[in-house]
Amino acid sequence: MKLNDDGDFTALNWIKQALDATLAQARDALEAYVEKPADLVPMRDCVAHLHQVQGTLRMVELYGAAMVVENMERLAEGLLDDTVRQRDEAYSVLMRGLVQLPDYMERLQSGHKDIPIVLLPLLNDLRACRGEKLMTESALFAPDLMAALPPSADGCAEPLAPNALRAQALRLRLGFQAALLKWFRDEGGAGAAQHLHRLIDVLDRMRAISAGADARRLWWIAAGVVEAVENGGLQASVAVKLLLGRVDREIHRLATAGELMYGAHESYRDNCRLSVPEVNFLVEAVRKRGPEQGLYGAKITGGGTGGTVAVFGRIAALKEHIPQIAVEFSRRVGVSPDIFEGTSPGAIEFGAKRYAFGARGWKRFDV
Repeated sequence: MKLNDDGDFTALNWIKQALDATLAQARDALEAYVEKPADLVPMRDCVAHLHQVQGTLRMVELYGAAMVVENMERLAEGLLDDTVRQRDEAYSVLMRGLVQLPDYMERLQSGHKDIPIVLLPLLNDLRACRGEKLMTESALFAPDLMAALPPSADGCAEPLAPNALRAQALRLRLGFQAALLKWFRDEGGAGAAQHLHRLIDVLDRMRAISAGADARRLWWIAAGVVEAVENGGLQASVAVKLLLGRVDREIHRLATAGELMYGAHESYRDNCRLSVPEVNFLVEAVRKRGPEQGLYGAKITGGGTGGTVAVFGRIAALKEHIPQIAVEFSRRVGVSPDIFEGTSPGAIEFGAKRYAFGARGWKRFDV
C-alpha cells in the first residue's frame, strides 16, 4: 500500500461535507452508547458510519486517515463484542479520533500533504486499547538514522570499563524508574513537571556515559520526547507511556545483557578448563567493545576444548565489529577465523574443520 504524500485532494473538496456529517453521526451514536451501554444499537450505528467513512477515504486515496478510521472501527467492534478491557479509555480515544479527523481533513483541504506520521499517536492509542502491537514510526516514516549527531548529543570520548558502565547504568535506571512511576501517579498534578525533568536528567546522564553513536542517539531522542511532553508539544498518550517503558528496558539491557554469557564462559574456562587462550581473546575483544557499541555478550560454545564463540549483539553492531575482531585475531594467532551468521544446518552443511598447532603455527584440516 502506498501512502499518498503528493496527491491532488480536489476530490476531498467534493466529499468533505458528507464526511463531516457522517463523522458527526458516529460521534452522536458513540455518546448515546456511552450513556446507555446496555443498548447496542447506537454502537452498531457508530461502526456502520465509521465503515462508510473508511471506504470513502480509501476511494479518494487518503490512506493515512483511512488507516486511523479502520482502527477506530475495529475498536468499536471490540466494544460491541466485549473484548476491550479498558472501556473508559476506549471511549475517550474513539471520541478523540472523531474530533481530530475533521481537523486533519481540513488541513488536507488547505493544501497540506497526507502525512500519516501526524496521526501515529492516535493510531497507537487505538491499537493499545485493543491490546495490539504498536506501530513504529518506521512503518510510516523513515528518518536517516545514519546522519551525524549534533554536538548536543555528545557522550564520553572513550568507552567506560564494562563494570563501571554496568554500575552507573543500574544506578541511573533506579532513578529513571522512580521518576517514571511518580509521573504516572502524579500526571497532571503539581509535581508532574519535576518528575519529567528528572527523566530528562537521567537520559542526559545516560548519554554522557555512552561512547557509541547508537546508544547516544537513543538517549538523546528519548530526552527530546520527554521534553516535548513537558512543554506540552506532545500529548502524554498511552503510546508515549509504553515507549518510555521500553526506554527503561533498554537501560536494563545496556547494564545486564550478556552478563550470563560471560559468566558461563568464565565457568567453562576456570572450573571446567575447557577453553583456550585464543577463545578467551575473542570473548574479551567482544567484552571490551561492550553494550554501548551494540555487543552484549560472548561465550565458548560447542564441544571439545574450544574453537567456537557465540556472540550476542545488535545486527548492525555484529556486522561492523565481528570482521574487525577477526582481523585482530588473525594478527595475533596467525589464522583467520570462520564467521558463521544466523542459523544453519551446522556441520551437515559446512562439514567439520579441525585445527592443529604445529611447528609452523596453526593449520586447518577439512574433515
